[in-house]
Amino acid sequence: MYKRLIDRFIIAIALLVQILCVANAQPETSKRPKALNEAETAIQLLSGTGSDHTVPWDFYCTAGKNSGKWTTIAVPSNWELQGFGGYNYGLDKDSLRINEKGIYRHNFQVPADWKGKVVHIVFDGVMTDAAVKVNGKVAGPVHQGAFYTFRYDISKLLRYGKQNQLEVTVSKNSANASVNSAERKGDFWIFGGIFRPVYLEAMPPAFINRVSVDAKGDGHLNALLHINLPAKIEGADNSRYQVRAQLTDSKGTKIGPLITGKLSQMDNRPQAVIQADAASQGQLTFELQGQYNKEQVKPWTPETPHMYKMRFQLWENGKLIHALEKKIGFRTVEVRPRDGIYVNGVKIKFKGVNHHSFWPSTGRTTSKRLSIQDVLMLKDMNMNAVRMSHYPPDEHFLDACDSLGLFVLDELTGWHHHYDTQVGSKLVAEMIIRDENHPSIVMWDNGNEGGFNFDLDSLFDIYDLQKRPLIHPWAIFGHMDTQHYINYDYGMVRISTAMKLPSLQSFYMDSMMADLVQVWAIIGAKCGKIHFLPVAFCGSLPMRLLFARTKTVSWTLTVITGQTASSAPIMKKKVVIMRLKTSGHRYLLNIERLHRLLMVNLGLKTVITSPI
Repeated sequence: MYKRLIDRFIIAIALLVQILCVANAQPETSKRPKALNEAETAIQLLSGTGSDHTVPWDFYCTAGKNSGKWTTIAVPSNWELQGFGGYNYGLDKDSLRINEKGIYRHNFQVPADWKGKVVHIVFDGVMTDAAVKVNGKVAGPVHQGAFYTFRYDISKLLRYGKQNQLEVTVSKNSANASVNSAERKGDFWIFGGIFRPVYLEAMPPAFINRVSVDAKGDGHLNALLHINLPAKIEGADNSRYQVRAQLTDSKGTKIGPLITGKLSQMDNRPQAVIQADAASQGQLTFELQGQYNKEQVKPWTPETPHMYKMRFQLWENGKLIHALEKKIGFRTVEVRPRDGIYVNGVKIKFKGVNHHSFWPSTGRTTSKRLSIQDVLMLKDMNMNAVRMSHYPPDEHFLDACDSLGLFVLDELTGWHHHYDTQVGSKLVAEMIIRDENHPSIVMWDNGNEGGFNFDLDSLFDIYDLQKRPLIHPWAIFGHMDTQHYINYDYGMVRISTAMKLPSLQSFYMDSMMADLVQVWAIIGAKCGKIHFLPVAFCGSLPMRLLFARTKTVSWTLTVITGQTASSAPIMKKKVVIMRLKTSGHRYLLNIERLHRLLMVNLGLKTVITSPI
């Protein structure tokens, strides 16, 4: 009795802690901390931070509900959830789609002392094509692709210390057919609008443009810093620039010595991008290396998600001119062919689900609080992994996975069709540059179920300093078998006797309500090469397979379909009687194969089937 009381008390305390964690995740009041000194990037929000913090902008919808008039709309948001335009599902026929546009206008001021700085306007996500103007002038090329952070240098378009006007024309349907095929013709809701935050960032003329960190589980750290210079000057003396970095714990306590970077020829960009950038912008690359022992840093895992901070500084002639901070974790990911996936030298079984950035009342616009809530829910179900389906998530979701502990498969959109190479190349860069330093991300997905552009595969390896594994979900690629919708005998037939590859299954028994633990125990009982548990995806058919041990025999099998349930007693040892009502369902049509599977994996001598 006392043991039960203690167990209940522990459970109650754990639930209370999680509730408090979610409750204390207050709405963000800024995209990230304001600059603490002149050397740090200054941030000015133009929108809210999420569904629980929005800012009204002027808005005009071209078609559908509440169209044809200027009014206001909350930003960020999907305009359908705000009463504009029309709803569409990704599988709707083109004839059912309104394909409306939304025109946004917003007035803002920037500090007068920003003049002389480099000022970017940043959009964390716009569905789907975004044409941006500042004070009536075009900020840059139309951006295509909904789920990716993009930015424009608007330094020369601003009126410093005065009022400025931002105008964004958002096309729900992209002018690029491949973008529509990849993003808007899938089995999920499709929306329109500026659905993630918009903000300004101001940096000095010479600034740290990108930081790539590869922190291994053994404490070795390698980093590349990309520096943008005020102008491209041939023969310029670049020795006046230096970079330094300091590792600290979450409380700011310094760990190890100050690291000094060295000018490097290394570059984690494609050669074509390097040449294009160099034509208009002076750039430098610095490499930094450090080594920390086991007493100084601990490896990141879902069970022990140790996070650290790395502060990077750019100096010019002995003066600090720019600084920024990145959160990092130390961990190593490797695929061992015909063996499995190892994290920090330990073979891993992924147990998780697919995750959409979605909330019923706000669509794709979410919040930090909701991300924490979702990650805690997955942790409560004893899961250690989550796949982004089918696009990069909000960054606060990745932050939650980093700090609370979940493996992440980050995905380039491509439902059943892929982006063309020109657009896809830009979107791969935007995804990796934003997400590359999150330790929770252990794999990249190039599309989904045939939505693979093979021309983009090499870009993942080029941009990602950590060289994470790349998969093609639903295909055999990169020494991994990622088959979807597997049959009950998949493990016995394909893995143990044929492919002998590490297997990362997803959408297990789609359209069925399956008890994963018991069903997988039967499928994999004799399959020594199954290294990864399936990713659960529950559909709508009320079918469930349940297995229960008894004292007299190995197993009793019960099959429930619809509202009919029947279980048969065991007649004698090593004999199972199954009463099946198949109703023509494809998973149970081949009773002979099911017999063979049960007999082989459970060591049964006889399997008897009788109709209901």
